[in-house]
Amino acid sequence: MGKPKILHILGDRKVGGVNTVLDGLVRSPLGSDFDFAALVSGQAGLVDRARAERPAVIVYHPSLRLKLLPELFILRRATRARLIVHEHAYSRGFEQCQVRNRWRFRTMLASFYALADRVVAISQAQADWLRDAGLVPAARLVLIRQCPDLTGVSAVADRSPGRPLVLGAYGRLCVQKGFDVLIAALRRLDPGMVHLRLGGDGVERERLIALARGLDNVEFLGRIDDVPGFLASCDAVVIPSRWEPWGNVCLEARAAGRPVIVSAVDGLVEQSEGCGLRVPPDDPGALAAALAALAAAPPGRLARWSRAARRSTCHQHREYIRRWRELLFQLVERETTAVPFGSSERL
Repeated sequence: MGKPKILHILGDRKVGGVNTVLDGLVRSPLGSDFDFAALVSGQAGLVDRARAERPAVIVYHPSLRLKLLPELFILRRATRARLIVHEHAYSRGFEQCQVRNRWRFRTMLASFYALADRVVAISQAQADWLRDAGLVPAARLVLIRQCPDLTGVSAVADRSPGRPLVLGAYGRLCVQKGFDVLIAALRRLDPGMVHLRLGGDGVERERLIALARGLDNVEFLGRIDDVPGFLASCDAVVIPSRWEPWGNVCLEARAAGRPVIVSAVDGLVEQSEGCGLRVPPDDPGALAAALAALAAAPPGRLARWSRAARRSTCHQHREYIRRWRELLFQLVERETTAVPFGSSERL
């Protein structure tokens, strides 16, 4: 008898956090227990192709939109597979920033989650929101903190901060990431205090370049393909997001031993504990004060944050794989008696 088939339905095949995490699962030791396959939501013949895979479990990754609800319903009915909805996109911060009609939004999400055997949250903050909003019953809500393989970034050497302090920021250049707030904060500081290396591409690129005009201490790098190399060039990492269900940038910065300054939203709060500073989102003044405090911090404090950051990630990928293995076996082996998933973890 072959290995159980786990079919992942993706929103797209573009490079990004979801696809990076999926690639990590496929290459992990889970590959000895399960046979992984992937299809893309909305593609022609999706249901027939999914049925042909004969999956034991479907993991559904796309950002949930009402027009996708029939697709998920038909996939579930046609394959008779157990279903995991993996919630990557939405959080309390997203709802506060982006949602006008909360009842309509939550009704849409609840309709998707009602089809699932399990809903996977990627941070404690996201799990708390899903539970507090009454969107997922506790028995079907699973916390698995997102963590791709960190081997490359964890090998980044320690760095002695200089003056100016070299700040790194990277990710999609979009409204969510708050890089406009970061640039506004830098305008409030002496340009000799910090130097920003901003990596990434996206729809906000030209606007951000315009906002930074005249700031000689802001450097636009474009897409970052060598993340370890980028982090090696930075003294600290700034993540000024308006919402962030988890935040792989913060995870990578921690693994590289870089202190962080983050917005106090969603998954960034739990990630940054003991590793740096937190500020209110969308507040250039508070961010400027935090950047100034970081630049003025004694080397010993930065070194403590650096060590704490590395320690906080040293077993995280292993735990991530363990929890996925446990969840998948629970769904595949319906008649086995197992310790309730996540029984030792707060939800």
